[in-house]
Amino acid sequence: MPGYVVDRAAELLNTDAKPLNGAKVLLSRHLQEGHRRPAGEPGRPIARKLLQRGAVLSYHDPYVDGWQVDGRDIPRPPPAASAD
Repeated sequence: MPGYVVDRAAELLNTDAKPLNGAKVLLSRHLQEGHRRPAGEPGRPIARKLLQRGAVLSYHDPYVDGWQVDGRDIPRPPPAASAD
């Protein structure tokens, strides 16, 4: 399934004449409540395939301060400013 997800992302980018190589991709990770580790880490194989195809990754998970894929640090973007 990770291969399908990455191929589909590439296909959608291509419809707008944009390559996956160099595309900024934000992955949303979520922990099960009360657990420190994600359930099965389903995003890791997807992240690995995206990195292999040249995507620039970042992640969002309010409960995880750092995430690595194959020894590479994946950054977490700063929180968005609220529009007060």
